[in-house]
Amino acid sequence: MLGLLNQDPPLVDHDHEHDHSAWLSGRGLDVTGEACGTQSCPVIPQYGSRSLVDELLDRPKTRSPPTQLLVPTRQSHEVPVLFREAYIENGFRAINQPWQYYVCSFFQLHNESMNVWTHFLAAYLMAKKLVVFSQYIDFWNDTYSWTFLTGLGSATLMYATSTGAHWFQSHSEFIYYLSFMLDYASIGLYSFSSVMLHYTYSADKQVYEYMRDIYQPIGAILGFLTCFCSVVGLVLLRLEYPRARKACQTIPVAFIYILLVSPILHRIYMCQIHDMECELSIDLHTQQIIWFLLSALFFVSHFPQCVLPGCFDHFFHSHQMFHVCITVSTLHQMDAVFEDFFAREEIFRTRSTPTATDVMLPFGFILLGEICTIWCFLNIANANLALEKVKPTSITDNIDVNNNIANDAVNSQHSESRQN
Repeated sequence: MLGLLNQDPPLVDHDHEHDHSAWLSGRGLDVTGEACGTQSCPVIPQYGSRSLVDELLDRPKTRSPPTQLLVPTRQSHEVPVLFREAYIENGFRAINQPWQYYVCSFFQLHNESMNVWTHFLAAYLMAKKLVVFSQYIDFWNDTYSWTFLTGLGSATLMYATSTGAHWFQSHSEFIYYLSFMLDYASIGLYSFSSVMLHYTYSADKQVYEYMRDIYQPIGAILGFLTCFCSVVGLVLLRLEYPRARKACQTIPVAFIYILLVSPILHRIYMCQIHDMECELSIDLHTQQIIWFLLSALFFVSHFPQCVLPGCFDHFFHSHQMFHVCITVSTLHQMDAVFEDFFAREEIFRTRSTPTATDVMLPFGFILLGEICTIWCFLNIANANLALEKVKPTSITDNIDVNNNIANDAVNSQHSESRQN
């Protein structure tokens, strides 16, 4: 059948339609559907005076235009206010593009490139540490190591969600809100896991006994508040109150950091002031604190782009430097806890054997609260976006809307007069 369709029929016009029918009959085809020889011939649908065969043969071959995967970046005034950053003027990706554009933007230079690349590398390094440490620690059977396992897992998750947030946030306003809410949720989980890491493996016996009954519930509450306050700032305070939003992000983190770094500061104090034995992990803990403070400095400031706006759009603006510093801090933290795991076994292994419930139940409560928070505020953000689409945003918009209404009224009057 296909071979027959590929043969070129003789040219047929309206005056020689019987020749066309004879040509079809000779090849086992019939336009009337009558029997052809001993077999019934298939019916060829008619399009006016031409058959489907002619239509298929004469139809021009068209190709859909290829999708442009790397759309040129935009300036700040060309994107919605939600996507703009202080003192960043160029390198914004276009919004509402196909998903493959944002996937391929991983290889494109824009003002989020360094944010994506740095935390993509951080997620890889944390996953690699998990694999390397598992060669020395039996994470499967040693229940005392499960807290360490959750710390490594939550750190890897935090960097993975941060990578996804900066990678895909330019797709739309809704994806922007959703991706960063998930990012904040993973930060809350990691913050709580850091509290558990330091008090389980790095705290002296006196500090642990003093904080034993309160560090876990306080850490869980602060871990949840880290996510909750950041989401509130994102949805309700981002545009109108940027400083208040920054405060919502930093204050809960500051409180939980004071909680988790307290046992480390106590050990540093005892080592440096009272000349007690300084273990190898002390140097690593000291470096993690220094790098964290540097990351906090870059996070709360807009340096260096505030000095030369537009010069640090693609490289070395404050949020990129924050990413680098916090990554180095976390790597030093995990190395220090790894050293403490073996150097201080005689301390933490004398405590009661932890169970899966002991380790995972607090994470479950935090995660449940974060899911409820994201669900509620995502609906609020969605409602706000719907209102912004129907509500004029300026006096000029109001004038345009009124002009459009007047023009529609005039056009309707003209159409009625023509009908009359």
